[in-house]
Amino acid sequence: MSTKQHVIFTASDARFGDFFLRHWLTSLEHHVNLSDMDVVVLDYGMTDGQRSEAQARGVICHPSVKDWHVTNARYRDMATVLENADYDQVMQADGGDIIFQADIRHLFDEHTGSFRGVCHEMEVPFHEAIMSRGDFAPETYRRIAEFLHDKPTINGGLVMGPAAKMKQIWSRWQEHTQNFSHFGIDQFLINSIFHKDGYVELDPKYNYSIIARTSDYSVRDGVFYDAKGEVIPIVHNSGIYEATRPIRNFGHGKGYNKRRIMIPLVLRTSYRFFNLFRRDTVAQKSAGHSFG
Repeated sequence: MSTKQHVIFTASDARFGDFFLRHWLTSLEHHVNLSDMDVVVLDYGMTDGQRSEAQARGVICHPSVKDWHVTNARYRDMATVLENADYDQVMQADGGDIIFQADIRHLFDEHTGSFRGVCHEMEVPFHEAIMSRGDFAPETYRRIAEFLHDKPTINGGLVMGPAAKMKQIWSRWQEHTQNFSHFGIDQFLINSIFHKDGYVELDPKYNYSIIARTSDYSVRDGVFYDAKGEVIPIVHNSGIYEATRPIRNFGHGKGYNKRRIMIPLVLRTSYRFFNLFRRDTVAQKSAGHSFG
Protein backbone atom coordinates (compact mmCIF):
# COMPACT_ATOMS: atom_id res chain seq x y z
CA MET A 1 0.00 0.00 0.00
CA SER A 2 1.29 3.43 -0.90
CA THR A 3 2.34 5.82 1.86
CA LYS A 4 1.60 8.92 -0.25
CA GLN A 5 -1.17 11.24 0.97
CA HIS A 6 -2.84 12.15 -2.33
CA VAL A 7 -3.21 10.75 -5.82
CA ILE A 8 -3.70 11.95 -9.38
CA PHE A 9 -5.40 9.45 -11.69
CA THR A 10 -5.31 9.49 -15.44
CA ALA A 11 -5.83 6.93 -18.19
CA SER A 12 -3.84 6.02 -21.26
CA ASP A 13 -3.29 3.44 -23.98
CA ALA A 14 -0.79 2.93 -26.79
CA ARG A 15 -2.31 5.72 -28.86
CA PHE A 16 -2.01 8.37 -26.14
CA GLY A 17 0.92 6.91 -24.23
CA ASP A 18 3.55 9.11 -25.86
CA PHE A 19 1.55 12.28 -25.16
CA PHE A 20 1.07 11.17 -21.57
CA LEU A 21 4.83 10.71 -21.09
CA ARG A 22 6.24 13.59 -23.12
CA HIS A 23 3.69 16.26 -22.28
CA TRP A 24 1.16 15.41 -19.54
CA LEU A 25 3.64 13.81 -17.14
CA THR A 26 6.63 15.99 -18.03
CA SER A 27 4.64 19.20 -17.53
CA LEU A 28 3.32 17.91 -14.19
CA GLU A 29 6.82 16.98 -13.01
CA HIS A 30 8.17 20.40 -14.03
CA HIS A 31 5.62 22.35 -12.02
CA VAL A 32 4.37 20.25 -9.10
CA ASN A 33 6.15 18.76 -6.10
CA LEU A 34 4.95 15.16 -6.18
CA SER A 35 6.68 14.07 -2.99
CA ASP A 36 3.41 13.39 -1.18
CA MET A 37 1.27 12.23 -4.07
CA ASP A 38 1.12 9.26 -6.40
CA VAL A 39 0.45 9.41 -10.10
CA VAL A 40 -1.63 6.41 -11.18
CA VAL A 41 -2.19 5.74 -14.86
CA LEU A 42 -5.03 3.36 -15.62
CA ASP A 43 -3.35 1.33 -18.32
CA TYR A 44 -5.71 0.36 -21.14
CA GLY A 45 -3.00 -1.02 -23.39
CA MET A 46 0.13 1.09 -23.32
CA THR A 47 3.11 -0.42 -25.10
CA ASP A 48 5.76 -2.20 -23.06
CA GLY A 49 8.12 0.68 -23.71
CA GLN A 50 5.64 3.30 -22.59
CA ARG A 51 4.80 1.34 -19.48
CA SER A 52 8.45 0.79 -18.58
CA GLU A 53 9.25 4.49 -18.92
CA ALA A 54 6.24 5.48 -16.84
CA GLN A 55 7.21 3.09 -14.06
CA ALA A 56 10.83 4.26 -14.18
CA ARG A 57 9.55 7.78 -13.54
CA GLY A 58 7.58 6.66 -10.48
CA VAL A 59 4.15 6.24 -12.06
CA ILE A 60 1.95 3.41 -10.85
CA CYS A 61 0.51 1.57 -13.86
CA HIS A 62 -2.74 -0.20 -13.03
CA PRO A 63 -3.71 -2.87 -15.62
CA SER A 64 -7.21 -2.05 -16.88
CA VAL A 65 -9.63 -3.60 -19.37
CA LYS A 66 -11.05 -1.47 -22.18
CA ASP A 67 -14.50 -3.07 -22.21
CA TRP A 68 -16.32 0.28 -21.92
CA HIS A 69 -15.43 3.70 -23.26
CA VAL A 70 -12.24 4.66 -21.40
CA THR A 71 -13.67 7.95 -20.11
CA ASN A 72 -16.28 5.88 -18.30
CA ALA A 73 -14.32 2.74 -17.39
CA ARG A 74 -11.66 4.83 -15.65
CA TYR A 75 -14.06 5.48 -12.77
CA ARG A 76 -14.59 1.77 -12.23
CA ASP A 77 -10.86 1.13 -12.24
CA MET A 78 -10.14 4.17 -10.07
CA ALA A 79 -12.61 2.76 -7.53
CA THR A 80 -10.75 -0.57 -7.56
CA VAL A 81 -7.46 1.16 -6.77
CA LEU A 82 -9.04 3.29 -4.06
CA GLU A 83 -10.53 0.22 -2.38
CA ASN A 84 -7.00 -0.92 -1.54
CA ALA A 85 -5.45 2.45 -0.75
CA ASP A 86 -5.60 5.09 1.93
CA TYR A 87 -5.40 8.35 0.00
CA ASP A 88 -6.89 11.59 1.29
CA GLN A 89 -7.57 13.68 -1.85
CA VAL A 90 -8.06 12.44 -5.42
CA MET A 91 -7.78 14.17 -8.78
CA GLN A 92 -9.03 12.49 -11.95
CA ALA A 93 -7.66 14.14 -15.12
CA ASP A 94 -7.77 13.38 -18.83
CA GLY A 95 -4.47 11.95 -20.04
CA GLY A 96 -4.52 12.87 -23.73
CA ASP A 97 -5.42 16.57 -23.91
CA ILE A 98 -4.19 18.31 -20.76
CA ILE A 99 -0.91 20.01 -19.84
CA PHE A 100 0.17 21.63 -16.57
CA GLN A 101 1.85 25.05 -16.60
CA ALA A 102 2.04 26.02 -12.91
CA ASP A 103 1.93 24.58 -9.42
CA ILE A 104 -1.43 23.07 -8.47
CA ARG A 105 -0.39 21.37 -5.23
CA HIS A 106 -2.50 23.77 -3.12
CA LEU A 107 -5.71 22.42 -4.70
CA PHE A 108 -5.26 19.27 -2.61
CA ASP A 109 -5.36 21.31 0.63
CA GLU A 110 -8.46 23.40 -0.14
CA HIS A 111 -12.15 22.45 0.26
CA THR A 112 -11.07 18.94 1.19
CA GLY A 113 -14.54 17.74 2.18
CA SER A 114 -16.15 18.57 -1.17
CA PHE A 115 -16.15 17.61 -4.81
CA ARG A 116 -14.42 20.26 -6.93
CA GLY A 117 -14.60 21.10 -10.62
CA VAL A 118 -14.59 23.84 -13.26
CA CYS A 119 -17.75 24.98 -15.04
CA HIS A 120 -18.03 25.92 -18.71
CA GLU A 121 -18.02 29.65 -19.35
CA MET A 122 -19.82 29.08 -22.66
CA GLU A 123 -22.72 26.68 -22.40
CA VAL A 124 -21.87 23.87 -24.80
CA PRO A 125 -24.96 21.74 -25.56
CA PHE A 126 -23.01 18.63 -24.65
CA HIS A 127 -25.67 16.63 -22.84
CA GLU A 128 -28.44 17.85 -25.13
CA ALA A 129 -26.92 17.52 -28.61
CA ILE A 130 -23.45 15.96 -28.54
CA MET A 131 -23.53 13.08 -26.07
CA SER A 132 -25.10 9.83 -27.24
CA ARG A 133 -28.06 8.74 -25.11
CA GLY A 134 -27.74 5.10 -26.10
CA ASP A 135 -26.56 3.91 -22.69
CA PHE A 136 -29.67 5.17 -20.91
CA ALA A 137 -33.29 4.17 -20.78
CA PRO A 138 -35.29 7.15 -22.14
CA GLU A 139 -36.91 7.84 -18.77
CA THR A 140 -33.53 7.78 -16.98
CA TYR A 141 -32.02 10.25 -19.43
CA ARG A 142 -35.06 12.53 -19.18
CA ARG A 143 -35.00 12.54 -15.39
CA ILE A 144 -31.30 13.45 -15.15
CA ALA A 145 -31.50 16.00 -17.98
CA GLU A 146 -34.43 17.75 -16.30
CA PHE A 147 -32.50 17.90 -13.04
CA LEU A 148 -29.49 19.45 -14.80
CA HIS A 149 -31.28 21.77 -17.21
CA ASP A 150 -30.82 24.97 -15.16
CA LYS A 151 -27.45 24.09 -13.60
CA PRO A 152 -23.96 25.09 -14.81
CA THR A 153 -22.14 22.39 -16.76
CA ILE A 154 -19.10 21.02 -14.95
CA ASN A 155 -16.34 19.90 -17.30
CA GLY A 156 -15.52 16.23 -16.72
CA GLY A 157 -11.93 16.46 -17.96
CA LEU A 158 -10.57 17.23 -14.49
CA VAL A 159 -12.41 16.77 -11.21
CA MET A 160 -11.36 16.39 -7.59
CA GLY A 161 -12.70 15.22 -4.28
CA PRO A 162 -11.99 13.33 -1.09
CA ALA A 163 -11.14 9.69 -1.71
CA ALA A 164 -14.23 8.39 0.07
CA LYS A 165 -16.51 10.38 -2.26
CA MET A 166 -14.53 9.70 -5.43
CA LYS A 167 -14.54 5.98 -4.71
CA GLN A 168 -18.34 5.91 -4.64
CA ILE A 169 -18.84 7.53 -8.04
CA TRP A 170 -18.79 4.27 -9.99
CA SER A 171 -21.33 2.46 -7.81
CA ARG A 172 -23.60 5.50 -7.92
CA TRP A 173 -23.42 5.59 -11.71
CA GLN A 174 -24.67 2.01 -11.77
CA GLU A 175 -27.91 3.14 -10.19
CA HIS A 176 -28.68 4.84 -13.53
CA THR A 177 -27.30 2.43 -16.14
CA GLN A 178 -25.29 -0.74 -16.60
CA ASN A 179 -23.93 0.30 -20.00
CA PHE A 180 -21.02 2.68 -20.43
CA SER A 181 -20.15 2.35 -24.11
CA HIS A 182 -20.46 5.95 -25.26
CA PHE A 183 -18.32 9.04 -24.96
CA GLY A 184 -19.62 11.71 -22.60
CA ILE A 185 -21.57 9.54 -20.17
CA ASP A 186 -19.00 10.38 -17.50
CA GLN A 187 -19.60 14.13 -17.68
CA PHE A 188 -23.38 13.71 -17.65
CA LEU A 189 -23.29 11.54 -14.53
CA ILE A 190 -20.54 13.57 -12.82
CA ASN A 191 -22.76 16.63 -13.19
CA SER A 192 -25.68 14.74 -11.67
CA ILE A 193 -23.67 13.65 -8.61
CA PHE A 194 -21.82 16.93 -8.06
CA HIS A 195 -24.99 19.01 -8.27
CA LYS A 196 -26.89 16.65 -5.95
CA ASP A 197 -24.14 16.46 -3.33
CA GLY A 198 -22.85 19.99 -3.68
CA TYR A 199 -19.45 20.97 -5.01
CA VAL A 200 -16.94 23.80 -4.99
CA GLU A 201 -16.48 25.55 -8.31
CA LEU A 202 -12.79 25.98 -9.08
CA ASP A 203 -11.33 28.95 -10.89
CA PRO A 204 -11.49 28.21 -14.64
CA LYS A 205 -7.71 28.40 -14.88
CA TYR A 206 -7.53 25.00 -13.20
CA ASN A 207 -9.21 23.32 -16.15
CA TYR A 208 -9.07 25.87 -18.94
CA SER A 209 -11.13 24.07 -21.57
CA ILE A 210 -10.39 26.33 -24.50
CA ILE A 211 -13.44 25.51 -26.59
CA ALA A 212 -15.77 26.29 -23.67
CA ARG A 213 -14.22 29.67 -22.81
CA THR A 214 -15.31 33.02 -24.21
CA SER A 215 -12.46 35.05 -22.70
CA ASP A 216 -9.38 35.41 -24.88
CA TYR A 217 -5.98 33.83 -24.38
CA SER A 218 -2.60 33.97 -26.07
CA VAL A 219 0.25 31.56 -26.75
CA ARG A 220 3.88 32.65 -26.56
CA ASP A 221 6.79 30.22 -26.91
CA GLY A 222 4.37 27.36 -26.39
CA VAL A 223 2.97 28.76 -23.12
CA PHE A 224 -0.71 29.68 -22.68
CA TYR A 225 -1.61 33.01 -21.07
CA ASP A 226 -5.05 34.30 -20.10
CA ALA A 227 -6.50 37.70 -21.02
CA LYS A 228 -4.64 39.30 -18.09
CA GLY A 229 -1.30 37.95 -19.30
CA GLU A 230 -1.05 35.37 -16.52
CA VAL A 231 0.06 31.79 -17.10
CA ILE A 232 -2.85 29.34 -17.17
CA PRO A 233 -2.07 26.50 -14.72
CA ILE A 234 -4.02 23.70 -16.46
CA VAL A 235 -4.84 23.86 -20.17
CA HIS A 236 -7.42 21.47 -21.63
CA ASN A 237 -7.45 21.08 -25.42
CA SER A 238 -10.83 19.37 -25.37
CA GLY A 239 -12.63 17.97 -28.39
CA ILE A 240 -14.24 14.72 -29.47
CA TYR A 241 -11.91 14.32 -32.46
CA GLU A 242 -8.39 15.58 -33.05
CA ALA A 243 -9.56 17.74 -35.95
CA THR A 244 -12.10 19.53 -33.74
CA ARG A 245 -9.65 20.51 -31.02
CA PRO A 246 -8.85 24.25 -30.92
CA ILE A 247 -5.06 23.72 -30.71
CA ARG A 248 -2.97 21.70 -33.14
CA ASN A 249 0.37 20.19 -32.14
CA PHE A 250 -0.71 20.50 -28.52
CA GLY A 251 2.00 19.90 -25.96
CA HIS A 252 4.51 21.09 -23.40
CA GLY A 253 7.40 23.23 -24.58
CA LYS A 254 8.51 25.60 -27.32
CA GLY A 255 7.37 24.73 -30.82
CA TYR A 256 4.01 23.38 -29.67
CA ASN A 257 0.52 24.85 -29.46
CA LYS A 258 -0.65 26.44 -32.69
CA ARG A 259 -4.09 28.02 -32.62
CA ARG A 260 -6.71 26.81 -35.07
CA ILE A 261 -9.00 29.60 -36.24
CA MET A 262 -11.82 28.15 -38.29
CA ILE A 263 -12.68 25.08 -36.21
CA PRO A 264 -13.25 26.98 -32.92
CA LEU A 265 -15.12 29.72 -34.80
CA VAL A 266 -17.48 27.22 -36.44
CA LEU A 267 -18.04 25.28 -33.21
CA ARG A 268 -18.69 28.35 -31.07
CA THR A 269 -21.03 29.77 -33.69
CA SER A 270 -23.00 26.52 -33.73
CA TYR A 271 -23.16 26.49 -29.90
CA ARG A 272 -24.44 30.06 -29.86
CA PHE A 273 -27.04 29.24 -32.50
CA PHE A 274 -28.26 26.25 -30.48
CA ASN A 275 -28.37 28.40 -27.35
CA LEU A 276 -30.66 30.92 -29.06
CA PHE A 277 -33.44 28.36 -28.67
CA ARG A 278 -32.86 27.93 -24.94
CA ARG A 279 -32.01 31.41 -23.75
CA ASP A 280 -33.79 31.09 -20.41
CA THR A 281 -31.98 27.84 -19.66
CA VAL A 282 -28.60 29.32 -20.55
CA ALA A 283 -29.33 32.37 -18.39
CA GLN A 284 -30.24 30.11 -15.45
CA LYS A 285 -27.07 28.05 -15.92
CA SER A 286 -24.92 31.18 -16.09
CA ALA A 287 -26.51 32.57 -12.94
CA GLY A 288 -25.22 29.55 -11.03
CA HIS A 289 -21.55 30.30 -11.72
CA SER A 290 -19.18 31.38 -8.97
CA PHE A 291 -16.80 32.77 -11.60
CA GLY A 292 -17.70 35.12 -14.45
